[in-house]
Amino acid sequence: MTPDEVRRAVSDWAKREPQLAADSILNAARFSNRLDALSVALAEWLTLDEASATAWLAQERLAEDRARLIRQVCEWLSDDYPRLVLRLAATLPPEELSSSLSTACGAIARTDPEEALRLAMSFEGWRRESAESAVWQTWVDTDVDGAIRWLKEHPEQISEASPRALLLACAKVQPAMCLELLQTHASLRNNYASQESVIALLESSPQHGEAALALFGKEQTTDVLKNWIWRGLEASPERAMSLLTQWIEPANRASVLRDGVRGWMISDEQAAKAWVETLVDPVLRKTAQAAVWEEIAERDPPRALQALVQLGVQSQDVAEGVGTALWKWSNHDPSAAARWVSAHADWVPGMVVRDVAGALLTKDDAEAAAWLAGLPAGAVRDHAIATAAHHWAEQGEMELVHQVVESIRDESQRTRTQYHIYNSLRLSDNSQAEAWLASLPLADAVKQQWRMLFEH
Repeated sequence: MTPDEVRRAVSDWAKREPQLAADSILNAARFSNRLDALSVALAEWLTLDEASATAWLAQERLAEDRARLIRQVCEWLSDDYPRLVLRLAATLPPEELSSSLSTACGAIARTDPEEALRLAMSFEGWRRESAESAVWQTWVDTDVDGAIRWLKEHPEQISEASPRALLLACAKVQPAMCLELLQTHASLRNNYASQESVIALLESSPQHGEAALALFGKEQTTDVLKNWIWRGLEASPERAMSLLTQWIEPANRASVLRDGVRGWMISDEQAAKAWVETLVDPVLRKTAQAAVWEEIAERDPPRALQALVQLGVQSQDVAEGVGTALWKWSNHDPSAAARWVSAHADWVPGMVVRDVAGALLTKDDAEAAAWLAGLPAGAVRDHAIATAAHHWAEQGEMELVHQVVESIRDESQRTRTQYHIYNSLRLSDNSQAEAWLASLPLADAVKQQWRMLFEH
């Protein structure tokens, strides 16, 4: 039987004979997932006869497993029997209380939100935050006007623990109230929920949304618009660019615009690419073009890299995207990615070739060795050789490692590779590490420094 089938069978049994089911499961010589099954039986028993089930649960034999059993029972019952769950939870120390408390409070809020909120506020720490959030979410879902009316009558109840559901609901149906809450309660402006509400305001009531933006510092404003522009740029490019220039400092505009373009590319690539070419500001247009390319690189690395060559975009402008494209390509076709690197070595930032080299070495040592031999001298070859040296050192091919490391032309890169190989060997084979260090043409003082660096 599957675990779900066992739970259903135990549930049916416990509805008829709850104590017999619990005793039989507890006393059986063998019972797969015993505590899980026992929690199902107890859940049914508690709904039928809470006093008897609670007394049975108090037996000394269950002392070690009692908290775990209660937590699991609470998970089963929190939605349909919330008050029973709260009574059970009261028998546990605070550190043992489970997340089902928030579910229970949310369930009570469907019929008595004020009582549910009082219960939620009786908890501490993250349990209070979670429970309050569940209450507000239920309250605004079932009676948003009542929730807002109650809050106006009890402003002292505003806390950082419960704003998300309330703020978002107000932003959508009562934007003026949402703005008022943010203006009058500074504590609500210090968490991610407030940023979500401003995003919602920008969509539902732009006037209130921009007034809310004025309440935040530069860093928070940038975060808000970075999230909003993901959808907002496509919806209204003119408004998005107006917000960008009005609220975001010039140094941060490129990163915000990049997010918007990538979001638009996912939704409508053709329209996004056409709009990017209409940008007048050359810096922002260059940023947007790079974002277009990076989004293509995420989905179709060969196409993106081919476009890179055709457009004549220099690799340093989209270095991160080149790395992403080559990494993704090398994951499913390292040979093809390696051939592209060989043909365009002057376009590839040195560091990003390491993923290609690593993937090809994993696939086929001989093919990788032939590819390395054919790479032109330069940063790309040096980084690829460094990756290969680490790979072969792990395999114990130290003679080969010596040969390839010596072929690294950049002296600082060669020294770094020698040092990292030494460190790796020290973790697995100290004698081999010392033999490697002894063979290097380095001053004794340098070698001693390497030993000390590893030891510290």
